[in-house]
Amino acid sequence: MTKIFNKKTEITKRKFLRNNMPLQETILWSRLKNKQLGGYRFRRQFSIGRYVVDFYCPALKLVIEIDGDSHFVNDAEKYDKIRQNFIESLGIKFLRFTNLDIINNLNSVSEKILQTCHYPHLISPLIRGRKRGGIRDKFTFLFFIFSFLFFTSANAAELKLTSPISEVGVGQQFQVDLMIDAEGEDINAIEGNIIFPKNLLEIKEIYTGSSIINFWVEKPRINAEIKFSGIIPGGFKGVLSPYYQGVRPGKVLRLYFIAKTNGSAFIKLTDTKVLLNDGKGTEADLKISNFQFQIMLETELPTTSSKLQAPSSKDTESPEDFRPEIVNDPNLFNGKHTLVWNAKDKGSGIDHYEIAEERGSLTLNYAELPWQTAESPYVLKDQKLKSYIYVKAVDRAENIRIVYLPPSYIPWYKKPLVDIIGGLVLLIVLLLTARWLWRLLSKKH
Repeated sequence: MTKIFNKKTEITKRKFLRNNMPLQETILWSRLKNKQLGGYRFRRQFSIGRYVVDFYCPALKLVIEIDGDSHFVNDAEKYDKIRQNFIESLGIKFLRFTNLDIINNLNSVSEKILQTCHYPHLISPLIRGRKRGGIRDKFTFLFFIFSFLFFTSANAAELKLTSPISEVGVGQQFQVDLMIDAEGEDINAIEGNIIFPKNLLEIKEIYTGSSIINFWVEKPRINAEIKFSGIIPGGFKGVLSPYYQGVRPGKVLRLYFIAKTNGSAFIKLTDTKVLLNDGKGTEADLKISNFQFQIMLETELPTTSSKLQAPSSKDTESPEDFRPEIVNDPNLFNGKHTLVWNAKDKGSGIDHYEIAEERGSLTLNYAELPWQTAESPYVLKDQKLKSYIYVKAVDRAENIRIVYLPPSYIPWYKKPLVDIIGGLVLLIVLLLTARWLWRLLSKKH
């Protein structure tokens, strides 16, 4: 039987592509590796027949391709079509994204891949990452609604918005927590929107430092509508504690609002979805509890109501250790050496990054380095790679983590080719010396 996947004849090609991944592939790989999305294992530079694809998930039979500028010329498009038709004939599905998708909309790309991981049975082999809104999408939506209505699970998880108070005075600040009660289920992913009356409330802060979410596909941000989507690798059944029996609900996020004027309304959850940790992305039956509040004038406010302030940060832990990587892509930043990285902070969250480049010896006197605020990806100033590169991650509580990369520049006398030539010269000298000694000894005898 002819082998189709990862043929030995393609090993050299796969190794070369793996060691020379473009920037966009490196960035997406940072999201796919170690089963971060949906708990599924992805392989990079995987060969199918005589073709090598960017990323492949054997469990889902799913290919993910990133199309650079070279993919949009006539010959390349024809080649891609032939290549994709062959792979799809094996029952394998495709998702395609562009370089700009990865650079500008990485969270949206991650969300699209996550949706595909959770609902592979709803995706035909012809689906493309950038085509939406057609008849197929409408059919998928109707099929999903039908499945939700008629095939719910016995238990129902609950997403609820809660607060210590329901009455607050004009100008006062109060907190609202989004909690998840697993109700005996094993939860893997949560997503949804939070809407609030903008005429009555102003959102001041969103706090995710103590969230049960380990990986945010779409981190909640201050907007008119607060969208969130995240994953809990390993699943979540509830918060355990030695101080009480059983499990308790877990916190997804905390919101801080300012009451603008008197009135009564709801803070509501919409478009919510909770997925089970069953390896299939099964959607859990879900109950929703919204939060109703009353804003009063100071004279109307009961004396028992109190003003809740955002607590001062008690985060004393530095961001987690991380390792930057130097990449270069001829299609991005004119092929210049670029630094990419991603740090995490489970306390108050990452606030910003700073970078310093300095030639010479390694220094631990970080205060004197020429720091400047930067974001990933970052085009290095020293394109000859002769400098030490220092990256500082600063969280919102002003804790820092500093890592560095040594110079990548290799002097000519240390390059592999020079070493080989030097070795050959030394071998020739030894052979000539041995020959001379042999002749000398022969003459004496």
